[in-house]
Amino acid sequence: MVRESIAAERRKELELELDARMPPQQPTAAPPAGAPRHASVASLLEAAALPQYLASFEEEAMDAETLYGVMESQGRTALEEVLLELGVRSKGHRMKIANLVAP
Repeated sequence: MVRESIAAERRKELELELDARMPPQQPTAAPPAGAPRHASVASLLEAAALPQYLASFEEEAMDAETLYGVMESQGRTALEEVLLELGVRSKGHRMKIANLVAP
C-alpha cells in the first residue's frame, strides 16, 4: 500500500515536471471542412509524385471527390482497397495517396 502511494506521488511529480518542460502546443490550422485539398485526381497524384496512375483513375472515372468521400465515410482501409482495385499495387504508393486524402 505504501509502495503504491509512493509510486503514485512520483508519477505525479514526473508529470508535472514534464508539463513544465514541454512548451505549449499551438493548434494547427485545419483545412476548411468539406473542401478537399486537391480538386482533381491529377493534382492529387501530382502532389504524391505518382502521375503514372492517372490513366487508370481516369479509365475508371475516379475523381478526387469520390476518394475523399470514401475516406470520410468508410475510412482509410476502404480507401486503400479502392486504390488497390485501381491498380495501385505498391503499399507505399497507396499510403502516399491516402496520407494526402486523410483529414
